[in-house]
Amino acid sequence: MKKKLVSFILSLALLVSIPNLSMAEGVIPVLLNGEKISFEVQPFIKEGTTMVPFRTLFEKLGYVVKWNEDTQSVTGYSNDLTIELQIGSTTAMVNSVPQQLTIAPSIKEGTTFVPLRFIGETSGKNVSWDDENDTVLIRDGLFRYLRNTLYSGSNHLRYLGEHKDGQKSGHGIIFLDNKVIFEGEFKENKISGEGTLYWLGGQERYVGQWSNDAMNGTGSIYNEDGTLLYDSITMVNNIIGGNGTYNFDNGFIYANEHPVIDKAETQEIGINFTAEPPALDSSMATANAAFTMINAFNEGLYRLDKAGKVQLGLAKDLPTITNNGLTYTITLRDAKWNDGTPVKATDFVSAWKRTLDPATKAQYSFLLTWIKGGEAVTKARTANDVEKAQDALGLKAIDDKTLEINLEHPISYFTSMLAFPIFFPQKADFVKEQGDQYGVDADKVMGAGPFKLVQWNHGKSLLFVKNENYWDSQNVKLNKFVVYIVKNASTALSLYESNMADISELGSDYLNLYKSKPDLIKKQELTTSYLMFQEEKFPAFANTKIRKALTLGIDRELLIKTVLNNGSVPSTGLIPDGTLDGNNQSFREQAGDMAQPKFDPEQAKQLLAEGLQELGMATLPSFKLTADDTITGKMVVNFIQEQWKLNLGIDITPEPMAHANRIDKQNRHDFEADVSLWGADYNDPMTFLDMWETGSEFNEVDWSNASYNELLNSARKELNPETRSKMLVEAEKLLMQEMPIGPLYFRNRVFVKKPNIEGAFFPAFGVEWELKWVSVNKE
Repeated sequence: MKKKLVSFILSLALLVSIPNLSMAEGVIPVLLNGEKISFEVQPFIKEGTTMVPFRTLFEKLGYVVKWNEDTQSVTGYSNDLTIELQIGSTTAMVNSVPQQLTIAPSIKEGTTFVPLRFIGETSGKNVSWDDENDTVLIRDGLFRYLRNTLYSGSNHLRYLGEHKDGQKSGHGIIFLDNKVIFEGEFKENKISGEGTLYWLGGQERYVGQWSNDAMNGTGSIYNEDGTLLYDSITMVNNIIGGNGTYNFDNGFIYANEHPVIDKAETQEIGINFTAEPPALDSSMATANAAFTMINAFNEGLYRLDKAGKVQLGLAKDLPTITNNGLTYTITLRDAKWNDGTPVKATDFVSAWKRTLDPATKAQYSFLLTWIKGGEAVTKARTANDVEKAQDALGLKAIDDKTLEINLEHPISYFTSMLAFPIFFPQKADFVKEQGDQYGVDADKVMGAGPFKLVQWNHGKSLLFVKNENYWDSQNVKLNKFVVYIVKNASTALSLYESNMADISELGSDYLNLYKSKPDLIKKQELTTSYLMFQEEKFPAFANTKIRKALTLGIDRELLIKTVLNNGSVPSTGLIPDGTLDGNNQSFREQAGDMAQPKFDPEQAKQLLAEGLQELGMATLPSFKLTADDTITGKMVVNFIQEQWKLNLGIDITPEPMAHANRIDKQNRHDFEADVSLWGADYNDPMTFLDMWETGSEFNEVDWSNASYNELLNSARKELNPETRSKMLVEAEKLLMQEMPIGPLYFRNRVFVKKPNIEGAFFPAFGVEWELKWVSVNKE
């Protein structure tokens, strides 16, 4: 228990067993780097060769796919490789060089099938057959595997050793930036025999048997600090496939991949999370990943419970509201930071002023412009002007325990907003001491919440423990939780099934495994996915008819059915189901489900033709559609590409990229079209509508409409909630008429949670999960 958390365990895929995928009748499971590929039409074996649907395989391998009806040929394009195959021909063209196939591509049940091994190996993958599970295994070759998993991002790998007939054979060493990371036996360019994999510090990482460039056979796995993790474990294609003793010294101890500790006794859990959080700075945060972690180790004046009702946090009581709803006076309880020093009213004042300061460049500063004089702070241009505006701000600490907030106009939901992390306090001297490193590591954060962040192994895990200085610590039952950063759905499921993780999002491919089990949790979110059309970068998008044509040309119901399959529903406007209208009514019921036109390819074609005629153009130029490079992100953008080709006859270029890179491009307005998501920060339509005002931080499409701006400005000042609701309905209607964005779906998600975990819930907005009230019961 005294040893540090393992910095990372080879890669998570190495230490968990894959789900049992024994071949059902007529079904051939295919795994790509441990993740099952789902085919709409099942693969089949012909003359000993596995044939698979071409489009699914190519897209999973990262290719852009083109089908030529005239030549009956399919082509896959990547950055450095082009593969072209023709129906009935045993000659393939690889970068314009002919290559022979053992089996020609063919059409079956209306689907084009191609030989899996040829495509996989031509793409630099290793393709093998797992006899035990009757499964096809595709994985990266050794060097790419090392770059993408154990030593991600590295391109400086080299081999030094024996050769035979121009191939690596005999004893050899692999270096990374002149550091030995592998030494062992090679045969025909692949590791085969005994070998040792090393940590970058030179410590042994895996010592044992290898074949076909993978850990196969018996071996031992070590932590980075030299302690033994697995002794004499059986490895099958880099996956644990046998028995052994597993000692994971952050409090979890396993034998034969099953926990031998009593989590109900120790009150600790593991949680899978799909994204590495950015800096955990409540002023700078914009991502759900950051807000979720900040909410665990810090707290605001209030905290929302499972029903979304306000519960007391660092405030002793609910606010006293005077001056016609403009002045909030709040008394703080006797609370402490996790270092034992008292939380003061000035900690809120200094934090909120820092967020408003233009030098901070906080995208969420607009929420604090609700405070009287807040906008003047954000618009100040010199340090002297900023200081003057901050002094005039309608915010002050009357004494150490009393905070006064004066608003620009009444906000009915302001008390619940004070539970959102942007309104959390910051310990000013600690923030100043950390400088630009504030929030970037476990020792660079300070909180007053139920837990403390004690270790952050970037890209791999975060470790939280109970904060004994928390004001309500006697009611916090959970002693510890580990957040595992896992992007691969099959790896996440394996962690859950091996009891390392107790909460995990469930990939759509695995819904059937849990549909009748109590583990399944359906999370309805206040989140909308939509297309953004950048008018400055791609001038044709300044035409309303072009934007509407592209939106109406996508079958949203088919997208849900064939790609997502996770409980999401086609959008009927921008504001998702479950959003209240500020008058305690459902916004969607008030606005109606016809705010957004339905899928209509004929009308889309007509609008496109009319829009092009207005622009004096014969055809719409090709443009790039940006999206996250996650599996779902790629599938969505490829679906849209097909829809636009089929329904509108236009060609586009998919541009998937890492989430952080995509957000950066959005912030700089440096994109043409983009698939984006927005989740509510609070339960009111304004959290979606104010994004598209002229000059908004989040108006990344550069659309501007004076009537729209006026509707929102009037709604902000309107004291009658029914009248305000009607104004917001009109604003959404105008947005859907102009269509600067094209809504796609209202996102819902599916999680699994161990039935003995009580008190955990999944808010519809703000954060991913809430753990303050969690306890672990006996199973």
